[in-house]
Amino acid sequence: MVFTDGDTRLRDLQMSVLPDAAHVLDWYHLTRRLTVLRNVVNGKDAAEQLPSREHNRISGWVESIRWRLWHGRPAKAIARLDCLLNILDRPALADKAVVTRVRKLATGLRRYLNNNSDSLPDYGRRYRAGERISTAFVESAVNQIIDKRMSKSQQMRWSPHSAHLLLQVKTCVLDDRLRQDFARWYPGFPANDSTVRTTA
Repeated sequence: MVFTDGDTRLRDLQMSVLPDAAHVLDWYHLTRRLTVLRNVVNGKDAAEQLPSREHNRISGWVESIRWRLWHGRPAKAIARLDCLLNILDRPALADKAVVTRVRKLATGLRRYLNNNSDSLPDYGRRYRAGERISTAFVESAVNQIIDKRMSKSQQMRWSPHSAHLLLQVKTCVLDDRLRQDFARWYPGFPANDSTVRTTA
């Protein structure tokens, strides 16, 4: 089983390397899109620009889309998105600035779901069964290893080779293996902190 954020290039890579593995859209990445849509729909601008009845209706539709995705009903979630887009096209709503933003987010979510429709399991069932639904823990570990110096926002540029070497060292530090490696490479190097304290 391969989890991705839904990027088609990653899916192509998966098909070339592990063609028999099932592809699953990572729940974390899916909910990020849903959360942005929900925040806009439930935000101050939407409450101010939309009639109360329509605002409540649209908010309910967004929640029902999330519910359907969690419960393994992607076709029904996409159908709900289509209905939501039809509601947003009504003349009374179409010219509102917040509706333009909601329409853009809903259209992007629809395209995202269509591109990954074969990779949307019943997340709720998987979660209750103790099966993985996300790789957020892996991303957290990668972020810890890579750290701020390697982030895209930094001006420093790393060659792939240099980055690989740095990641090897950083991983050894996080796994508490660097001291043992040095002790193996350099006989007489203290193997652990207690040896250092004893020597001192």
